[in-house]
Amino acid sequence: MLCDARQSLFILGGGAIKTDITELVRRSGAAFFTTFCGRGLIEGNRAKYMGSALARPGSP
Repeated sequence: MLCDARQSLFILGGGAIKTDITELVRRSGAAFFTTFCGRGLIEGNRAKYMGSALARPGSP
């Protein structure tokens, strides 16, 4: 399914901490963003990094 996608987007949350998602994101060339709990999983200086979103309930 990933190979057939025109454009892929990874949403990385806290559950991805125990995985090696960095290599998959790099090899796929997909855009990605992180949730509040997923910040820092992949360095934010990559070209397709879209920032951190999906804040915790009650946060500004």
